Amino acid sequence: MECKCVNCNCATNLYKYKCETSGYNLYDLDGIKIKKLHECDIDLETDNEINDTSNIEYCSMCNIRVEYPDSYDNVNHSFTNNGKKIYYYENFLKRNIIHNFDISCKYCSNNLEKYRLETNIIEENDENFESLSFPNDFINDINIYDLNNNLIKTFKPHNYMEYKKLHELTANISKNILCCPICKFFIMNNLQEFYEPE
Repeated sequence: MECKCVNCNCATNLYKYKCETSGYNLYDLDGIKIKKLHECDIDLETDNEINDTSNIEYCSMCNIRVEYPDSYDNVNHSFTNNGKKIYYYENFLKRNIIHNFDISCKYCSNNLEKYRLETNIIEENDENFESLSFPNDFINDINIYDLNNNLIKTFKPHNYMEYKKLHELTANISKNILCCPICKFFIMNNLQEFYEPE
């Protein structure tokens, strides 16, 4: 699968990043070593990172690697990368990762469905601070649409800090979400969660 680099617009590919005694190495998904990314001396007896492997997107132009979730644990409600918990997906603006998962809502146990969100983000500048009440006037409705552009539900968050998470969703891909059809819970493409109690 080809993705766009988090840093530039070059294509990235999916690889394995592995810690070995010889250093940190890059492998393709079939286990063939591609190259050494970092040279270092690792002590077998004291370093617990030995043989630690992560799934990554790698850009050879920037030499940047981004870990991505490869599974979801519905019991513990957590994303994982090769068995390790992952809390944030850095390349959320350029790759739709969230729609790859089947997840149950942790509040009502319904299956989350593939949707996207839209909201009007008000710029936090001096002009708006002078004419609007902060934070109340800066919180707008969140509109949830299905993949056919039908409005599914709308709600207005009560908490500005939760709403602030939406400010970084600047690309259409980043607005893809998994949303509960019953309650006000969704997971964004960057893996952050949004929940508004009834």
